[in-house]
Amino acid sequence: ATTMMMLPIAMAVASRLDGAARTPFGRSLMLGIAYAASIGGVGTLIGTPPNAVLAGIVEKTQGISIGFGQWMQFGVPLALVMLLICWWYLTHINARLAAFGSGQGMQMIAQERAGLGTMCRAERRVLLVFSTVAALWVGKGLAPWSWLNGLNDSTIAMAGALTLFVIPAGTDDRSSLLNWESAVRIPWDVLILFGGGFALAQGFQQSGLTEWIGQQLDFLQQVHWFVLVIGVAVVTIFLTEMTSNTATASMLLPVVAGLAAAAGQDAFAPMVATALAASFAFMLPVATPPNAIVFASRQVTIAEMARAGIWMNLIAIVLIAAFVAFVLPWVWGNPQ
Repeated sequence: ATTMMMLPIAMAVASRLDGAARTPFGRSLMLGIAYAASIGGVGTLIGTPPNAVLAGIVEKTQGISIGFGQWMQFGVPLALVMLLICWWYLTHINARLAAFGSGQGMQMIAQERAGLGTMCRAERRVLLVFSTVAALWVGKGLAPWSWLNGLNDSTIAMAGALTLFVIPAGTDDRSSLLNWESAVRIPWDVLILFGGGFALAQGFQQSGLTEWIGQQLDFLQQVHWFVLVIGVAVVTIFLTEMTSNTATASMLLPVVAGLAAAAGQDAFAPMVATALAASFAFMLPVATPPNAIVFASRQVTIAEMARAGIWMNLIAIVLIAAFVAFVLPWVWGNPQ
């Protein structure tokens, strides 16, 4: 959704500055939107599908509940660092942008923002509902709000969604903030894919397949956990280039759990690395929805995306390994 909203803005800015969208500046804008949508998504549990898949599978197979605020302590710093690296790479390495720093783009954006006008009553009410849901998600794990610990993230989300059906939009037709005509356009196929991934992981666990995988990989007993983290990150990133990130995460997370068990290591750290790597695949359109949307705009070719993305993939592998090694222990304890 974020990519769909930002894409026409970026195309308009590129055309205004350079007279056409298909320029080095325009391509960098397109790639920047795709990359930033994937990178920013890792900051929260609901920002990108592999994070939600990770939370569900880890809770079912490892008995670890990942809190919304707890994940943000890990995910937001990672997203910020990766975004800064991405910006520097796109503006200084992938394309040396002579137009960078021009005030024309900012002037255009300011004009468009001014044209939006003030927020209407319905928009303010939606903002209030979403802010309340976000506050409950983040505050659920904090001591002053310990009374919320009986709620889970799904309950809070459902309560917020149902509230949108009840609160009036304040318009003349007396409609609610959300109606069924809008709700049917929710990507239910993605939600079903999530559920299928959870069922697949549970099936791996209950059937003994995860344990069998661990037994077949007992030669990894001597592998250091950091090597295991790097290995699963590399495999996941490049496998995701050929399949969707959600499907890759659903398929690999139970396998990685068995792999970690074979190495005699805690499974949480490599599973986190797997989920992050599934979101950090930047080379091909099929890897992530933002990549596919940007490619569908026909402003970036597969060759251009692959040339830029290979270096982003390598950077992501290094950054994932570093954050799992140094930040994850601070948030959840020693992954060893």
